[in-house]
Amino acid sequence: IDLMADKVAGEVALPPLDGSLRGRLAGIARLQWDEYLRHPWLLSIDTSRPPLGPNVSDHWEWCLRAIDGLGLGDLDMDRIVTLLLGFVSGPARASVDAERLRASTAESDVEWWERNAPLLEQIIDAERYPISGRVGQAAGEAYNAPANPADAFEFGLERVIDGITAYVAAAGREPARGVTRPEAS
Repeated sequence: IDLMADKVAGEVALPPLDGSLRGRLAGIARLQWDEYLRHPWLLSIDTSRPPLGPNVSDHWEWCLRAIDGLGLGDLDMDRIVTLLLGFVSGPARASVDAERLRASTAESDVEWWERNAPLLEQIIDAERYPISGRVGQAAGEAYNAPANPADAFEFGLERVIDGITAYVAAAGREPARGVTRPEAS
């Protein structure tokens, strides 16, 4: 499994780390998102002891290089990359699960909603669940599905990057000598 994961990590050439910090972080997350969607089995392997190999190591180094020179300590660098990559797995798993469900049933998400609407009306008392009812209806109308993992990924990625850039800025970290500080936007 480690060899398979290392092979996958080398399938796509790692792009140059140009541009703003925000752009570099987004690039890391999108590369991981695409990898999970190409190889959903990656979401089910235990990475508490990460696969080791040259491609996985190259990928990790590339991720760290994206934030090197910002004046972060080594542990903060590890935490930031771990946070970013860990975030990606949640929406990717939801996307893979939704696709697997669509492939295994002839029922569309809209048909599922139509079939379950009467049940929801019976169990979701508008007085007891006024916020859930309102938010659920808005989400259902917007997505035509119970959820939209790609939208959750994009929304969440922006918030995670907002938090990382705010953390770097609030701590007054300055780039290492000779390294230009990337723009936060």
